[in-house]
Amino acid sequence: MITKEKDLEKKLAVIDIGSNSVRLKICSFESEKKYRVLVEEKDTIRLGEEVFEKGFFGPNSVEKALNTLKKFKSVIDKYDVDYSRAVATAGFRESANQQELVHHIYQELGLPIEVISGAEEGHLIALGVISNFHLEGKTALIVDIGGGSAEIITCNE
Repeated sequence: MITKEKDLEKKLAVIDIGSNSVRLKICSFESEKKYRVLVEEKDTIRLGEEVFEKGFFGPNSVEKALNTLKKFKSVIDKYDVDYSRAVATAGFRESANQQELVHHIYQELGLPIEVISGAEEGHLIALGVISNFHLEGKTALIVDIGGGSAEIITCNE
């Protein structure tokens, strides 16, 4: 959370590793609740396809993940980002060899990957929706249909 004026000069990068695509977003903060998007990239590499069929990441999936994450990491480094977070969702959750790939990515790129639960994924989705829509005093139903999971979230104040 941005709490101090000096934090407003900081840049944040987020990598979302989904079952179908990997997304990168880099933002700078203009105020505590307002940010400016500097970079937005997406690679559709379908990591979940093999996992949902075979139960694990094979060499092709590992290579696709490394290539995309290497590209995204170089963009993050170019923008001199102050804080980054990389999260992986259903494809990683369902893979028998998720920890091996997480470790391999860290060894190759120095990029820590956090495999998040479905509940945490829903929480982050809700925070994103709340930050983009005026929902004060309202109850919202949010449905996120991904490549490997669907989250149904209700939220209010």
